[in-house]
Amino acid sequence: MAPIPPQMPKGETMSQSEVERLLAAVEDEQKAATESAEASGAASVSARLDFPAVSLFSEGEFRSLRTRHEDYIRSLGGRLSAHLRLECGLQMSKLETMRFRSYLDGLSNPTHLAVFRIEPLTGVCLLDIPPRLGLSIVDRELGGPGVCQDDARDLTKMETRLIARVIDLITTEWCGAWTEKMEYRPALFAYETCPRFVNTHPPDQMLLVLGMELHLGDVVEQMQMALPISVLEPLLARADADRRSAEAGSKTAPKAAPRWNPVMDDMPVRLTAEWHGLEVTAQQLGDLKPGDVLAIAPGSADRIQILLESSPKYTGNLGTAGSNWAVKIADVVRH
Repeated sequence: MAPIPPQMPKGETMSQSEVERLLAAVEDEQKAATESAEASGAASVSARLDFPAVSLFSEGEFRSLRTRHEDYIRSLGGRLSAHLRLECGLQMSKLETMRFRSYLDGLSNPTHLAVFRIEPLTGVCLLDIPPRLGLSIVDRELGGPGVCQDDARDLTKMETRLIARVIDLITTEWCGAWTEKMEYRPALFAYETCPRFVNTHPPDQMLLVLGMELHLGDVVEQMQMALPISVLEPLLARADADRRSAEAGSKTAPKAAPRWNPVMDDMPVRLTAEWHGLEVTAQQLGDLKPGDVLAIAPGSADRIQILLESSPKYTGNLGTAGSNWAVKIADVVRH
């Protein structure tokens, strides 16, 4: 509501300049009130529309993705070092889901953005290499120390062809991290230098973004690989099926009972019984003669060992059966 101008006292008049100043003051107050209302409304709309990105993966799936990409980065670091003949430090800087528009907003301009597919899967993937890192790689490919001497700029056609070998190595190694029962291969088909002109996905499509910090000499830059859900879902499903199959195969079936061969029914087996608990010296053994009495340790009769062809198989207790000595089997000897 516009402020009500002050009432003029009866019998007094205002000059033209005073009237103009009063109208200007009222107009400024109305303008300030309108701008404040618009700003409040814009903030309200912004707060309403700024929803956080929600991960489309379960906790187990995301854990599997992180483990798989940690292995990939370790392997890729060694491959890059061997290819460039220079120690390359590589580590994961982030692994998160975000919308396509948010991913593009975080890229530098200019940049070197490789657009590729993972065959035979569907979906377009992106690999962002900052110009300074790209020029350092080109310098190393040409035999230099891997140092970027220029400011950030677009790569020339020749530089793009040189860096294409490294991009192929990065994407091929990623496919190799998922190759178990099925072969995957990258297919590079375009480059972009300005993120504003990239329209490979709808603005709200969710992507898995892998950040990799690369140390190349004195250069430290971050590469980012963006992968659509349509690429990752079949890979996760196949990996989970392989895991379940391996777990099922590792569960050994119970051993079948041994089957007796009837050919062995009439084979003679020597059965002996012995006990331990009596020790004598060599001199005492030499002095033994008929009629001497040997003292047996108490309890020895309960520790009789039964042997089949000199191999101990059972333990038992000494006793009698009628007029004969006998051994009662008490346990099986465990080897």
